[in-house]
Amino acid sequence: MSSQDSADRVRESALQTASSILSLQRRVDEEIRALNKALQQRSEELATANIELQRQTETAHAQARDVEVFRIAFDSSGSGMLLVSPDLRISRVNAAFSEFIGHPMDALYTRSIADFMLPADLEVTRRGVLLLLRGDVATLHLEYPHKHASGRPVWGSVTSAVVRDTDGTPLYLIVQIQDISGRIQAEAEKRQLEAQLLQAQKMEALGTLSRAASPTTSTTSSPPSSATPSSCRSGS
Repeated sequence: MSSQDSADRVRESALQTASSILSLQRRVDEEIRALNKALQQRSEELATANIELQRQTETAHAQARDVEVFRIAFDSSGSGMLLVSPDLRISRVNAAFSEFIGHPMDALYTRSIADFMLPADLEVTRRGVLLLLRGDVATLHLEYPHKHASGRPVWGSVTSAVVRDTDGTPLYLIVQIQDISGRIQAEAEKRQLEAQLLQAQKMEALGTLSRAASPTTSTTSSPPSSATPSSCRSGS
């Protein structure tokens, strides 16, 4: 073999080796680019997931704050507050309602608000709650007496609204009751006084008419009559 042939084979082998190296380098570069692309995509996904996690965390914290604010407002309200299921079962009450109705708070849980209502008022309430649950009205306002533990009626101004799930399913009713017994009593006393005044005015008018219709008896003094003596004629 001549030295020229050996040189040619060396060059050919070197070219093949160089070609293989270049081919391998291209594959490596392609794989590196693919890995970089996948890494970038994964980094973007992680960044998006981190943003979503942060948003959910902030939402959870906000919801927790809202729940705490609601709990404080519910428990410390001067008005009676209740959470009631759609079938009117009590699931939560505050101290003001306990005082209003005269029962301990623990004794009120799982009871129905129907236990403290008159039948006629209960029927009106059920119809109103049905309107609330169907979404026909946003709030329901009624005034009616409640059965106090002592047996006496206590009047309440009742405002109800529905709390719904994200899909619109009713979860419970939130009910606020203000004690209006004083106002109802004052109105009753006012009506009684007005009725008494009207009766007195009628009696006075009747007395006036009676006096006007009675005959008047008057005594008139006649002047004294003077008797004129007859003239006597003497007969002769």
